[in-house]
Amino acid sequence: MGKSLFASKEEIRRTIREYRVARLRRGQDVVSIEPHLLGTRKGGGVTLVAWVIGEGWDSFPYTEIRGFESTDEIYARTRDGYKPDDPRMSSIDTAASIKP
Repeated sequence: MGKSLFASKEEIRRTIREYRVARLRRGQDVVSIEPHLLGTRKGGGVTLVAWVIGEGWDSFPYTEIRGFESTDEIYARTRDGYKPDDPRMSSIDTAASIKP
């Protein structure tokens, strides 16, 4: 999958369903992530919840995601603390199934 300035929701959904590692820009840095969930936060705003490799959990507002690139690398398991029914969300668009 190619790199684009803006991420399509379909590309993010596919990356979550296929348990693929992705990269995106966070400020001036590029970080590698394991995307786990795409949903709408209570109070509004579509958000990607992902494990940032080497750091831990982070949330990325969809409107601020830049340089999203899915890789061929597959992550082996969902991370500790992952909640596919995240209570911070009013609705879940796509969520990775639990992989112990």
